[in-house]
Formats: sequence, C-alpha cells, structure tokens
Amino acid sequence: MNAPFLAAAFVGAIAPFVRAWAWGVPMGCFTWGMALRATLGAGLVTLMAGLIPLVVVDDLTAGLIGLVVGGLLMLLSARRSRHLRGIMLLSWRLASPLTRDEVVERLRGRLASARRLGPESYAQLALVAAAPLSAVERWDEVLAALEGVTVESLPRALSERVTQARSMAQIARGDLEAATESLTRIERPAEPAVERWLRASEALLHAVQGGADQALTIANEERDADAALGASYDIVRAHALASKGDDEGAKAALRRVERVAGAPGLQRAIRPVGPATDLARALLAAD
Repeated sequence: MNAPFLAAAFVGAIAPFVRAWAWGVPMGCFTWGMALRATLGAGLVTLMAGLIPLVVVDDLTAGLIGLVVGGLLMLLSARRSRHLRGIMLLSWRLASPLTRDEVVERLRGRLASARRLGPESYAQLALVAAAPLSAVERWDEVLAALEGVTVESLPRALSERVTQARSMAQIARGDLEAATESLTRIERPAEPAVERWLRASEALLHAVQGGADQALTIANEERDADAALGASYDIVRAHALASKGDDEGAKAALRRVERVAGAPGLQRAIRPVGPATDLARALLAAD
C-alpha cells in the first residue's frame, strides 16, 4: 500500500507550485495557509483515488491510478477561474510599495493573457484589476487595462461600468476633456449603482472647471450618499467652495474627507488640479 501514499505525497507537494503557475503569481503571494490547503486537498484526493482501486489491482497499479487521477484533478482545480484568482491575489500585494512595481508588471501579463477569453470576460477581469490599481493611484495602468475593452460588444450594464471606471481614471489623470467625452457615451440614466457615481464625476468636472454652482447643486442633492460616495461629494464641495472664495468651508469639507478616507482621500482632492488642491496639500503636509 506504499504506492498510493507516495503518489499522494508527490501530488500534494507540487500542488501549490502548480497553482501558482496556473494563476500566474509568484509563490511569495501564497500564505502558508493557502499552500497547506492546496497540499492537503490534492494529497487527500490522490490518496483516495489510489486506495479505492486496491480491491481489484496491485499496489503499484493503484498508485499509478491515484497519481494520474489526482494529478489531473489537481491541474483542473488550479486552472478553474485562474485569471480571476491570479488577479485578485496579485491585487492584494499592491498594498506593499516594495513589491508594487513587480505586481503591476505581473498584472499586465495576466490581463494580456486574459484577452483571448473574449470581450465580456476580459472586461470583467479588467474591472477587478482596476479597483485596487485605483486605490494605489496607478491611473496609467487602470486606463491601459480598461482601454483594452471593446465596450460596443458588451451588454449595456457592463459597458456602463467600464466607461464609468475609465472616466474616473481620466479625471484623476487630469484629462478632463477625455473624461467628459467618456461620460457622454453613456445612455442616461444608467443603472442606479453606476448612475450615482456618474453624477459624482459630473459634479467634480463642474467643480474644477468653473461650474461651482452646478457642482454644489448636484452635491447637495446627494447628502444621503454612503461613506465613499459622500467623501467624493465632499471633494466636490471643497473645490466648488474654494472657487467661490470660501476657504473655510472648503477646509471643513476636506477634513470630513480625511475623517472618512484618511490621507488617500485627501490625495483624491489634489488630482485633478482644482481650486481646493493647494488646501488639500496643506492639510496633508500638516499631518
């Protein structure tokens, strides 16, 4: 009965490495717990596949059956949703500045290999990658991922989400003309979750381009927004109030942003450059 156990040990030992290869991530992305689960899961399946045939075949043959069946199932498991799993695991590593450039490069490769899955699957993966990249303000990479999406071939709801995410990245980069053009491509009203962020984007564009009254009108209609959206509207209020000469009101809005979102929230008030940019920089410097 040694052969089934040896097969189980072998398949279990290589399972974490096969999973890392299939997901396109370095082994360093795996925690000990993740590696152990992969090893135990693959090993137990292989062992069972090897022990069951022992009632009709010899020990060596049973071990080979376990090796083939367990290895095949381990490989199929590693390949299931491999692009999504790889992107999500890499995204978790973006939080560390020490590994960020390497992770971004690997994300590019993961997305490039996902293009062959088709427009809809690629669009969903690009949106998954865009969220953590936005959180660390890698706007060029966000746009590179989203501009690879052919929105015309997507269902309306997915097309709206991609275009809205693209416009937010364009705003953050200061490309206001492109952001405005992106917003005009979306049929309004969009689905409620997208529409709420579209209005915030429109309000911000007004606020940094001299339309303070229009920006404040939209912002004041959204006082019941959730924390993240509320912080975005406070950034709108800060720019709009600063443009009207109300620096104290703008600072109060920025302090609300800081309480909700911390320093990353204030960074969002710096780009695109607007009337409250210098105030946001001063608050960040004071901290």
